[in-house]
Amino acid sequence: MTIKVIMNGNAIARGNRNLERLMRQKFCGSLTDLERTAFPGHATEIARQAVRDGFDTIVAVGGDGTVNEVLNGIAGSDVALGIIPLGTANDLAMCLGIPTGCELACDVIRDGCLRPIDVIKCSDALPFPPMRRGEQTGKATQRYFVTTGGIGLPCEIAGIVNRIKSRKSLGGRFGLVFSHNLYVAAAFLAIARKWKHRNLLTIRNNGNSTTVDAQSVLISNQPLLGRRFLISPCARNDDGRFDVTVIRNTKAWLRDLLVVLKVLSGTPDSIASVDRWKARELTVEADTPIAFLGDGEVFQVGSKVRIEILPHALNVIVPRSHTMCRSRDLSALAESGNPGLFPLYASRGEHKGGCLSVSLPPKACHSRRESE
Repeated sequence: MTIKVIMNGNAIARGNRNLERLMRQKFCGSLTDLERTAFPGHATEIARQAVRDGFDTIVAVGGDGTVNEVLNGIAGSDVALGIIPLGTANDLAMCLGIPTGCELACDVIRDGCLRPIDVIKCSDALPFPPMRRGEQTGKATQRYFVTTGGIGLPCEIAGIVNRIKSRKSLGGRFGLVFSHNLYVAAAFLAIARKWKHRNLLTIRNNGNSTTVDAQSVLISNQPLLGRRFLISPCARNDDGRFDVTVIRNTKAWLRDLLVVLKVLSGTPDSIASVDRWKARELTVEADTPIAFLGDGEVFQVGSKVRIEILPHALNVIVPRSHTMCRSRDLSALAESGNPGLFPLYASRGEHKGGCLSVSLPPKACHSRRESE
């Protein structure tokens, strides 16, 4: 195993200065290179170069945004992805049972157990990383994500959170005080700001077409969003499909707020203004360019965007005997109460809020050590 580590520079600045020494101790001779990010999109550039240089494992150190940048650099390759979660939500790491403790996460990577998961491709996205001054616009390209994507309100929420976190000292204090509750506050603020805004979208799927005034369109590859919101109880990241949730504008602020709370708690099935289904591909059109949220990062796409699933396109290093929230368990939780408004944790040996332990059969875990 040859490991390239890509570290979010901001995460290291927030008090994880001993992490580099820890990783060198844990990975020994396997760690051959380590690089910190310096600007948005830098992790994608580093990851692409690492694939060209022949690394077989790339470790992303940071939050879901860092993981997403690395994903967009290794997409289409057979490079394995390791994660040391240092973000606010860490949605992918939580879903896959990767512990938040740096030492435990390093142990998981060293063990080298691979789990293939689905990747969602968003076509007609504008070039990424962001263009530097003086560069040509170029042609549209693709973006990839693995947790949850969205159009409309999700972009507003993520934009508010990212703006707060970008304010160095202020963002750090908010993050420490509110943690993932920051997304709750951002949701209330976004609804208050945008509830009268019309967002006409034409959605095409399996030969059918409909035009809706959509407050939100959510594309889910796993049940949870923002660590605590059970928006798609039946979503799985290994079934070759994504879950679609469309929330239509009701023209009433309080009603919109109640609908969003229902969706966030995983119990929207009885609401007339919410449609849900599973799909392998989807096309969304608007009159103007669309802002799209993928893995917590907002990027611009054209006025027409195609979304499709790439089954088992990414190998992630996970715990050998790990925990995950299975769809039938989460569906039962949604029917029994309001789990989405309380924290759900799925790290090694720790279960709160009813998230159940599921041990995968041995065949689901392919050890890199055994193959080497």
